[in-house]
Amino acid sequence: MADCYAQIVSQAYADYIVAYGGVLENVRKIYNTECVWPVNERYAVCHLPVDSMREAVNRFSYNSIPKLFGLMDTSSMDSSGITPLHRQPYLGLTGKDIIVGIIDTGIDYTNPLFRYSDGRSRILQIWDQGEVYTDTQIAQGENGRPGTIGDFSVNYGRNYSQDEINRALTAQNPYELVPTRDVLGHGTFMAGIAAGGRDEVNEFTGAAPDADLVVVKLKPAKEYLKQFYLIREDVPVYQENDIMMAIAFVLEMARLYNKPVSIFLGLGSNTGSHNGDAYVSQYMDMVGTLSGVSISVAAGNESNRGCHYLGRLDMDEN
Repeated sequence: MADCYAQIVSQAYADYIVAYGGVLENVRKIYNTECVWPVNERYAVCHLPVDSMREAVNRFSYNSIPKLFGLMDTSSMDSSGITPLHRQPYLGLTGKDIIVGIIDTGIDYTNPLFRYSDGRSRILQIWDQGEVYTDTQIAQGENGRPGTIGDFSVNYGRNYSQDEINRALTAQNPYELVPTRDVLGHGTFMAGIAAGGRDEVNEFTGAAPDADLVVVKLKPAKEYLKQFYLIREDVPVYQENDIMMAIAFVLEMARLYNKPVSIFLGLGSNTGSHNGDAYVSQYMDMVGTLSGVSISVAAGNESNRGCHYLGRLDMDEN
């Protein structure tokens, strides 16, 4: 049997999003692959060799090729109107007893903004999609692969629980126990705006300072997709299918902890039709109808720049 877990992160395999009727076996037969992972009862992800992409594109729709999402800018708390809500004496809108899901570049879990007053972490789970297991770790069953949390299978990357994070915070070198880092800092900034705690000295507070957090650090996009969309090598971008899996993970965490959840995605894309037909858009529409779930997506940044082309292109078949 194919090593499906390796194909998820392998640069030699292309990823495709497919809409299916709830029967994964049909997807396996149609696309002749054993490596199919469900996002939910409607969408799944499968993997085929990159060198067969020209042939595969004729079998899949354009929507099946994952779009790439880049990082978005942020705005201040005061201009958003959030700060006055904290001062409203009757509403108490501080995020208590809810979960804020952050899907971005990770989080600096050592930052005091993401801890309770007693020093314990407010982060319930971190899923680092890009962290790769070594062969030794796999053989020893370290953290399990595939790992399962509730009904969600963590088939790639590595997840860290609140207990593991708390142990790391008491260690001399936290990153020896929980090595996930937010190298770019974008996810930490977004998490601070959305759910950072109160910092009286610097007169800062996040929108939901009393909320718990579930964080997904997205894995970088595969090189073949960056080449397909003509994205520069130095630009950090992330795949649509990984974002969909991240949303599914956050939803499962909210179910396990039995709390309402507000999911925040601080990324955007210029690929696709922008009419809501993309699979990630349709998936988020479905998620947004669930009780106790809200989802927010950043927008803006590139305004009216000429990012699209209207006209006729001559395609070179060679």
